[in-house]
Amino acid sequence: MSDEEHHFESSDAGASKTYPQQAGNIRKGGHIVIKGRPCKVVEVSTSKTGKHGHAKCHFVAIDIFTAKKLEDIVPSSHNCDVPHVNRIDYQLIDISEDGFVCYSLLTDSGGTKDDLKLPTDDSLSALMKSGFEEGKDVVVSVMSSMGEEQICAVKEVGGGKSCPDIYHHHLAIMDEGRQKDLQLLEEIIDKGLKQKLLQTIASRDKIFEEQKELSDLRKNIETLEKNGVNSLKTMVNLGSEVYMQAEVPDTRHIFMDVGLGFYVEFTRQEALDYIPKREELVKKQLEEVTKVIAQIKGRIKLAHHQIQQILNLPDENPSSHRQPVMEPGQNTSAAGIGGSNGTTTMGYQTNDGTATASEDSKENLNQVINSIQKTLGLLHQLHLTVSSFTPASQLHLLQRLNSLVSELNSMTKLSEKCNIQVPMEVLSLIDDGKNPDEFTRDVINSCVARNQVTKGKTDAFKDLRKHILEELEETFPDEVDKYREIRAASAAEAKRVAQSQSVLPNGDAKVKSEL
Repeated sequence: MSDEEHHFESSDAGASKTYPQQAGNIRKGGHIVIKGRPCKVVEVSTSKTGKHGHAKCHFVAIDIFTAKKLEDIVPSSHNCDVPHVNRIDYQLIDISEDGFVCYSLLTDSGGTKDDLKLPTDDSLSALMKSGFEEGKDVVVSVMSSMGEEQICAVKEVGGGKSCPDIYHHHLAIMDEGRQKDLQLLEEIIDKGLKQKLLQTIASRDKIFEEQKELSDLRKNIETLEKNGVNSLKTMVNLGSEVYMQAEVPDTRHIFMDVGLGFYVEFTRQEALDYIPKREELVKKQLEEVTKVIAQIKGRIKLAHHQIQQILNLPDENPSSHRQPVMEPGQNTSAAGIGGSNGTTTMGYQTNDGTATASEDSKENLNQVINSIQKTLGLLHQLHLTVSSFTPASQLHLLQRLNSLVSELNSMTKLSEKCNIQVPMEVLSLIDDGKNPDEFTRDVINSCVARNQVTKGKTDAFKDLRKHILEELEETFPDEVDKYREIRAASAAEAKRVAQSQSVLPNGDAKVKSEL
């Protein structure tokens, strides 16, 4: 065995703090691990090293905890570690004299934590202290990643009752039917959707771990092949951070887990051929689990929205109303600003109706989207009412039905004002229960394919032109030299004429003639 030491990737058991992702798929605004630190990507650029080189991605990122700028260059086909970044809101309870913060999870009924210090940002610390001293309800957002936690945002809830008080106040004055709806929604969220979400996320983490193990195994086999290592010494983790040295006398054969507790002996080349197939299967599993997680999160969000409507609470993210924007240099009187009694009226003046028509179409589309969302909410409320129907709730059921019919009629009228051309392919995908984004991806892939064909033709013409020039130089060298001299003289004359031109104030061009 050679005395030369080689570096091999290793994977530890347990929940992974990161997951692998191809460098070419990481975008601006995403996350990446650089030098062992979780970072947010602020700039991505792709470059090539040469004619036969691989594309490389240059990442510029900011440490999410220290705000330090870090950079890294990775081949676009290689995997990068991406951190799991979580952000949870807590309610501030107390600030100790030594600067530690006591807080509790908003959805918990009891437990508290006091293991975080005040944020290093002076403005956040001042906002927390002032809000706490004034008796306001302060909510802190805690960001966690790779074993670190830090308060990253602070917001104050209005000076009235705290969130639990508002909840119980609405619950006390609520009729029995709505109380049952609310309790059913809470049970659906807490005992159903959230538990399923945690289980699905745990399954996704296991898939991430398997993906990383396959990637590490491929790198290790390639390292063995590259360095001609047929035996080695390694460290085996026995658990509880206890390691034991072990010797592998023959590395030319590898046992791989193929599922259901079965292991198959492969040669190195067989293992390298098997790993891509296994990675493709793992990738499909990951896509399916990711879709399930997105669906569960959507259902939780819809249920929270229904609770908000039952409690008659204001929307946390109200839709912003469009404000008229005045063009630079526009006269205030022309814009129609002014009014009696201190009021302000505002009108729009355009040279043509194109902009107005576009804005109206966009507004109509937004109204239809809002109506669809409201209809979905009413359907969900109707489902809850029907599932817990009693003779006493008959009037409540009729009210829900009338509201749904009224909203459907309103949505039909709004849709008549929208002239939206939806491709039949998209409608077919929706009818088949598939994601309509596949149509967009197909169009993009088709455009990319056509661009590649065009580029191939252009390159072929360039090569043909170069070849013809080379043949002309060999066959007619004197004529080619004379042609180049004429071209050079013509270019020099054109440059001299351009430099001798001057422009008069009225825009006419005057050429200085030389005798």
